[in-house]
Parts: sequence; C-alpha cells; structure tokens
Amino acid sequence: MFSEENKKILSFEDGKIENRSDHVGHYTLVDFEGEQAFHTLRDDWERLWWQSEDATESQTWHWQYLYWRHLAPKTHPVIIIARDSHGTCVALAAFFICRDQSSWVSKAAFLGNKRPDYHLILARPNLSATVGLKILEHFALKFGKRVPYLELSNVPKNSYTGSFLGHFLANETTPRSTTLRWETQTYAVPLPKTLDEYLKQLGPRSRRDFRYDRKKLCDDFSVDFRVYSTLDNLGEALDAIEMVDRARWGSNSLYSVSSQRSFERSLADALCEMGIYRAFLLHLNGKPCAFVTGAVVRNLLKVSSIGYDRSLLGKFSIGKVTNFYAIEYCIQHGYKEYDLTRGGEDYKKWLGAIPSTNLHLRHYRTRFDELLDSRGKRIVSFLRNQSWLRGSYHTWLRR
Repeated sequence: MFSEENKKILSFEDGKIENRSDHVGHYTLVDFEGEQAFHTLRDDWERLWWQSEDATESQTWHWQYLYWRHLAPKTHPVIIIARDSHGTCVALAAFFICRDQSSWVSKAAFLGNKRPDYHLILARPNLSATVGLKILEHFALKFGKRVPYLELSNVPKNSYTGSFLGHFLANETTPRSTTLRWETQTYAVPLPKTLDEYLKQLGPRSRRDFRYDRKKLCDDFSVDFRVYSTLDNLGEALDAIEMVDRARWGSNSLYSVSSQRSFERSLADALCEMGIYRAFLLHLNGKPCAFVTGAVVRNLLKVSSIGYDRSLLGKFSIGKVTNFYAIEYCIQHGYKEYDLTRGGEDYKKWLGAIPSTNLHLRHYRTRFDELLDSRGKRIVSFLRNQSWLRGSYHTWLRR
C-alpha cells in the first residue's frame, strides 16, 4: 500500500481540472514513487505496452525497471498514470531527477534520460491527447520548482506524445523562464515484401555493394551469419557481442563498466523472455567480428546497438555487410521496417533509410538557470578533454 506521501490524485475532464471524485468521462491522475511503484504497476504497465501503437522496447517495464536498478539506483522514480472512470489505467509515464551528462546540472526528465532512442507516454489506442497533456502538466507541477530545468527529449513527432508536446508548457511560461525546442532526425529503412524489391529501392552503389561486399568476404574468410532470439543460446551471443564491443572501443566499451554490463545482459535476458530480442552476429573464420542487436515490436525491428572489430581492414565493410544480412533476415520474416534510430551517419542512407523527426523540449525556471547550464557545459567539456582526468574517470567507473 502507498501512503499519501507516495500517492497523489488529481481528476479532470476534457482538459479541465476537477476537485471532485471521478465520474463518467473523467480521468484521474495518480503518481507513485519509489521502487515499489514498479512492482505495483507492473501488470498495468505491461498491458499498456502491448496495446500501445508506438511504444518501443525502451518503454517496456523490464527496460525501465532494469535501467533504474542498474544505472540510476540512487534516484527517486516517479510514475504518473491516468485512470478512466472504471479505474482502468489508460496512460503511464515514468520520470526522475538526474544530472545532465553534458553540464552536471540537475534536471527532471523521462526515466532513462537520453539513453532511449525514443521517449513516449504509454497510452491506450485512440486515447484523447488531453490525457497525455495533463500527465506532462502534472510532471511540470511536481518537478518545476525542484530543479533548474525540465527536459523531454527524443519524442517521435508522429507519436501520441509528439502530437501534443508542442502544446506543453503553454501555461507554464513566465517572464523569468525560457523554453528551447528543437528537432533531430532518426532513420529507418522501409522493408518491401521481397529482397529484389529492396535492392531496387537502393542507389546504384549500394545495390552493387550488397552482393559484391559479401562475395569479397566469402573469398577471404569462412563466413557464418547467426541469429539469436532465445534463451537457449543467449549466453553465447552476449559473450560474442561483448568481445566485439571491447575490440571496437577498448576501455570505452560499455562492457568495461560493471553497471552498464549488468544492465545490457539483464535487459537482453528479459527481452528474450518476452520473445522480442534479436541479435545478429557475423563470424569470420569462427571468430565474431560484427553484430547488430535489436527488438521486434509491431512487426518492426528497432536496432539498439551496432558494433564491429576495427582490426579488420575497412575494405571488407563488415559493419555494412552485417546490416545487409540483418535486413535480408527481416524481409524474409515479413518485418515492415528496419529502424536505425538516431544519427545521420552515411551508412544509414546507403542502406536505404529515410528520415523522420524527433522532438526535444527544455524548459528553464529562470534565465539564470539557462546560463548555469550553458557555463556547466563549457566546464564539463574542458574537463573531459583532459587526458589525466579521463583516465581517472574510467578507473572510477569500472569499480
């Protein structure tokens, strides 16, 4: 059970806040705090995720809970839900207070901060945008005076949350506050029904590379492309992924940090149990050399990570070849999209990806808070460029 300190209720109808009990047509906002909130809301959370029309693996209960447990255990999560007049949970979003990595200034954000490629409010299909907007307004009311700024990042423009993000904070702006809004691009490959159709939609060079690069690899190596999706051989896949990632990034590998390593492995195990995990491994002469990992949601594959061994000559293009193999697998299994997410790297266009938009919003309490954040970024950037400090930082992280 939750005490009144950990559970607060607000009712509204058609965008109008009400100070009375729930009736037909009304929705009630309830916020839960702390670790127990995850366990209390798990059933509602999982049901909403399966119903959602735009959620990704980052909004699953497992992703959110494991992120908090492994990477943010000292923070205090707040989960805001909306219930209809029957008491059914129809929308849910998790938030927390953290320090921004670029400035070390405290902020309130979606749980997960900038780690997920997409942030969303989980919502029942065809739910009124008013409900989601009220959740964000409640978030601002709860956190607005406790931190220098609020940040909602990586919200897909064409999602339920993206449909009303632009209206958020309309009533929160004051002469002292400032709000920044900007957009970035994400990239996804639309997948046709056949491989031949896919090749036709590529540019001439990519169409040639699709077969030529594979042949070049097969001439010099014994090539083995493997797909992992079950718990039976997950350990083998994770060991291979870690080996490649360490070869690629050295001491900067995620797997060099114990908390990051435990998060990645625990998450893969959880998504495997859900039946949505996919790992694609390219082995050359029996050695893993490149990988793509992701999750299948609504018949779309969202790529979570990509890596390759830099010790192999660039002429073999093993990263691109692994993506081509993965795309071929997705087409064979009838997936509709191969989502390469954030970033405008050239290889995404070579694979046939087209852009879509992510929305970002940052709201500072005062102009002084904006200045504090700006100065903090300069200081942090300077410190990170000091080699002796970088070494000490990585040593401390690996403890």
